[in-house]
Amino acid sequence: MDCSPFPLLYCLCQLLSESCRCWDMASEAVHVSMEAKELLTSVTGTLSEVMGKEVAVAPRGWSRALFWLYHKVEALDWTVRFHLKALWGDHFKNEVPSSLLDVCDLPEQEWSGMKLSQYGQGTGLLAWLECCTLSEPVQKMMLDHLCLDLGSPDSVGMFSKGLLVALSQTLAWCTVGEWARVVQAVKRLLSSGRLHVPYSLEYVDFLPLLDLRAFACELRLSVLLLRVFQLLCGSSCADWLPPPGWAHAGRLYASSIRGALDSLEAKAQAGTWPSGEPRPAGGAGSQEVLFVLTQLFCHVMHVHVMMPGQAEPLFLCALEILTLYETLQAAHPKASSSSESENTWHFLKTITDNLDNDHMKSVLQQIAQL
Repeated sequence: MDCSPFPLLYCLCQLLSESCRCWDMASEAVHVSMEAKELLTSVTGTLSEVMGKEVAVAPRGWSRALFWLYHKVEALDWTVRFHLKALWGDHFKNEVPSSLLDVCDLPEQEWSGMKLSQYGQGTGLLAWLECCTLSEPVQKMMLDHLCLDLGSPDSVGMFSKGLLVALSQTLAWCTVGEWARVVQAVKRLLSSGRLHVPYSLEYVDFLPLLDLRAFACELRLSVLLLRVFQLLCGSSCADWLPPPGWAHAGRLYASSIRGALDSLEAKAQAGTWPSGEPRPAGGAGSQEVLFVLTQLFCHVMHVHVMMPGQAEPLFLCALEILTLYETLQAAHPKASSSSESENTWHFLKTITDNLDNDHMKSVLQQIAQL
């Protein structure tokens, strides 16, 4: 190569580090948007892979430049070095906040802790969740080595509460890809029984005699995200995010609900119960899906009402839920009686009455009536 790419890599790393301040509007530093962060992550990773192959061919020739870059990025955010993992190879250990090692039993041969002022006692789950955003391999490592006593209800309860707080701290600073990895990790915690999210019947007029086991993950994920926004929209966090930050958080939430809708639609088409038994005749399985859709709609409306601003992505998400509801109901007309459909419409109308925007309220109520 005619010129070294390492200064360029360092500049990319600086920009990635500055993305941690993307919602600090008062900062005089370079403002890096979430869209730019996603692009920077991709470019840095690609260039790191290319240079990693060059370094592997002639390690001695690149050792000085490699150590120069490693020491330069030490002053940046600790997560930046993980984007250069393909370049480091086996030359350096993965350095993480020491608090992470309190909640994750990582092999000492590959991982080491470092003291960081912003990661004091009780921040282990925050660092753990930030690691889950970095890549699929790192996420798998975090899940495989998580320290949690499943035999102790107190331990599972404390972990669940801690993760809720960590999610609220992480959400607005994730790109779309990073948040998708966070949601994937949460789903795996739910399915393995390591994350306890009790499902309350706050949006139910009567106890449904339905088998909802197949949809436990979607329902609990939706409730967990609702709890995150209840925490974020509370008085203690009222001034935490500027309007662009709230809009970004709304888009990430809407993307998670759309993922749940895709999962529901796939399960409805598969037509099997959790035990693998075929769905009973008469379209009974569609009743469960319709019930879950009404629950997701209520959760989205709840977040919509709490969030500052108009939260258009949530409005569009609510439209998608009603559209899917209408499609499934048309495909399975016997799934609910006329009186049940009438009760559902009145219930949804009551929920949408809480919206401040009259146009959004009118559109949702008209579609729900169909």
